[in-house]
Amino acid sequence: SGLPSPPAEGETKRAFLSVNNRHKSALVPIAKELRKMRFDLVATEGTSETLAENGIESERIYKVHEGRPNIVDRIKSNEIHLVINTPLGAASKGDERSIRRAVIEAGVPYATTMPAAKVMVEAIRHLNSDHSKEVRSLQEWHRVNRGED
Repeated sequence: SGLPSPPAEGETKRAFLSVNNRHKSALVPIAKELRKMRFDLVATEGTSETLAENGIESERIYKVHEGRPNIVDRIKSNEIHLVINTPLGAASKGDERSIRRAVIEAGVPYATTMPAAKVMVEAIRHLNSDHSKEVRSLQEWHRVNRGED
C-alpha cells in the first residue's frame, strides 16, 4: 500500500506534522489518532504549540530555512515515516519543494491537504484492523459501509 503500519511494540515510527494556521484545528484529531496508533510526532514550532495546547506531545523540529538538523535531514536519515504538510506563503514554498523531493526519494507517504491527511490516517488504522483481512464483494462492502449489515 505504501502506507506505514503503526509501530509494533518497542518500535519507533515518526510522523512529521506542519500545517498552516487555518488547518491547525483540523490537525488535532488526526494527531490524536496517530498518537493512539503509537506514532511519535515531530512538528514545526507553530504546529507543535497547537498540539501542546491540546495535550498532544510532539518533538519540535526546524523548518528547512530555520537551520539544521531540519525536517529534510530527518527524512533523508529514514527517521520520518509519514508527512502531513500544508504550506502557505513564499517561505513555505521553498521548504515544500525540499520536503517533497526528500519524501519522493525516501518513499515516504506525503499529504498536502487536510482531507488527504485524514484519509491517509484512516487507511493506516484500517490496514491494521481485523477488518482489513476480510474478503467481501464490493456489494457487501457497500452494504456494510451504509450500515445495512
